[in-house]
Amino acid sequence: MFLKIKKFLRLFPPFSSYVLIRKLDRMRPTLERLVEDFSKIDEMNRIRTSLQDFSSLLVNTYVALGRTTARHSPREAIDCFQRVLSFDPDAPQARRYLSEVYVQIGDMQNALNAICQALRISPVRAVQEPSEASRLPAGTRPAKIYEPHARITIATSLMPRRISEQKAAVRSWRRLGIDVISVNNAHEIAILKPEFPEVTFKEAAWTAEAQCGKPVVPTDEIIRFLSESDSPIVGIFNSDIVIEEGDGFLDAIRRQVPGSLVLSNRIDVDNAGSADGRLYAGGYDLFFFERSACAIFASSGMIMGMPWWDFWMPLAAHLGSLKLKKLTSTRALHYTHPIGYSFELFMSLSVPFSDSLASIARAYPLMPGSELATLTRGLFEAIDASVAASGQALEPYEVGTLCSFVNFLIDHMSTSIRGDGGSQTVVGDEEVLESI
Repeated sequence: MFLKIKKFLRLFPPFSSYVLIRKLDRMRPTLERLVEDFSKIDEMNRIRTSLQDFSSLLVNTYVALGRTTARHSPREAIDCFQRVLSFDPDAPQARRYLSEVYVQIGDMQNALNAICQALRISPVRAVQEPSEASRLPAGTRPAKIYEPHARITIATSLMPRRISEQKAAVRSWRRLGIDVISVNNAHEIAILKPEFPEVTFKEAAWTAEAQCGKPVVPTDEIIRFLSESDSPIVGIFNSDIVIEEGDGFLDAIRRQVPGSLVLSNRIDVDNAGSADGRLYAGGYDLFFFERSACAIFASSGMIMGMPWWDFWMPLAAHLGSLKLKKLTSTRALHYTHPIGYSFELFMSLSVPFSDSLASIARAYPLMPGSELATLTRGLFEAIDASVAASGQALEPYEVGTLCSFVNFLIDHMSTSIRGDGGSQTVVGDEEVLESI
């Protein structure tokens, strides 16, 4: 019977169409309701999108307002960032900015809580003031005074490329009276030694070529050779930093370096030789410290010229009870070039960075009276505990958040000094810095 009906419909297509139309007609009320429902859904989606856009605008407005007011009205900035978190409790950017404002007002416990929440980890202990037993009575640590001509030796790792820029850098160091050593593998030394007769070359026991794809030198090797130096004051420079300073520069370093790590950002200039350049605030390229402090910087897992080493140096110094002094007006020039490492390397080296700082925090007593040291210790102990518990390192966005926060911390820990050894002068709310 069914086959006969199919045959009939094939023979009479108009009848078949009629049947279909009748079915569609009976379905029309249902279809109309579906169209109406879809219209409502589409309208709701447009409303939802508009609300999301408005919420995003509101969040960005409060974040911008908080950052603008943080320096002059920190309490107002805290209110702005807390409003952002009321809209979006998972906003890590707001939590990071909030932690920075708490640091500015000296509320280290809330600062630690906020940055740990941004990194999705838990503090392992409360921030505590250093105990009275750990504090040194005033005046018990006499300041070291160096002779005007005390030797200064810096270590670098010259590269078998961009030779002209490095020659200009080495000439500027030697002109000031700095002794220079370069730590490299045997193959690079054979290439570089004829080009740099004024440099003392030291052969590294090992390099990080397997990890980085080129024979870059671990900071442990740099520190090992500096600790063997005869100079009471030592330093580490990136190999292409030209120092344009006068004769008083090293005298300023000799006055400022006792008990301290003296550091400086670079000024990026283009290859055309722009006279001004742009301050690079995302890292540090030269450090001076006393040879007796080398033990603080040993066994780090950091690699010269690769990510994190220049953040690790000041944080390790601070945890090791050294003061941080930033050269604010020094002309340390650097000709721009393509970045020399991958994002994967940036991520992987964040692990020894955190591990090493957690180890230093446990090895050294708290710096007397330093709330920032207790915050730094708490942060890296929390990261260490979280990684140990989960077996997983921080996610990329969390590593970026950590990078931004530690850069802020280093800046906040540092006392600004001029290249002639003076401290910064503050008039009202504006810093007035004298160039040499």
